[in-house]
Amino acid sequence: MREKLYQTMIELTNGKWSSSLIRGFTQSKASKRIIPSYIKFFNISIQDTIQKREDFTTLHDFFIRKVKEESRPIDLTPNSIISPVDATIETFGDITEKGLFYVKQKTYTLQD
Repeated sequence: MREKLYQTMIELTNGKWSSSLIRGFTQSKASKRIIPSYIKFFNISIQDTIQKREDFTTLHDFFIRKVKEESRPIDLTPNSIISPVDATIETFGDITEKGLFYVKQKTYTLQD
């Protein structure tokens, strides 16, 4: 059931109205209650966070958590790709006018 809830929340972030609604919830004090299940569901390691799990007041605070500097070394190798977030690259390749992109299980064109 939690998997379906989290999947639905991710899909809802595709819309302006629903994204705003979810943002409101994640910034509310009530969202603190789901932090433990969020950590468990997404298998998030909290070993490298500066704060303790209990110190986060909202899910949003947890989502933008600061980590210990040594836990995320930046690859300075030329041509490396670095990201400011923990994420998964689901696809890559040439960008063409007729190409399709899949983001959060939805299909988009370059024009979209």
